[in-house]
Amino acid sequence: MAQFLESKLYSDVEGTCSGQFGYIIAVVSVLDIGKGMVLPGSGQAEFVTRYRAIVFKPFKGEVVDGVVANVNKIIEKNTKVRLKIVGTRVDATEIFAIGTIKEDHLGVIE
Repeated sequence: MAQFLESKLYSDVEGTCSGQFGYIIAVVSVLDIGKGMVLPGSGQAEFVTRYRAIVFKPFKGEVVDGVVANVNKIIEKNTKVRLKIVGTRVDATEIFAIGTIKEDHLGVIE
């Protein structure tokens, strides 16, 4: 049962975004799987699980490398750039960031 729950955790959590913690890149280890509790009316069970994960949560002032997804007049799609984050907005399941390349050592890379 524990192996199934760990597998379910990996598939359900990795690659998702939590507004509180950021993008969950990978689950590193499972610390604890609590006792299951049967949910009334459905027969499904719920388990409180503690785990460690590698996350990415961008913050204002951070310098990151990325690939252009939206095109404008200056930079083409799929161009690799180094940018400084100037602002972020967090939703329940997404994080939006705006960056600039108008400083030293920022801009197109490669």
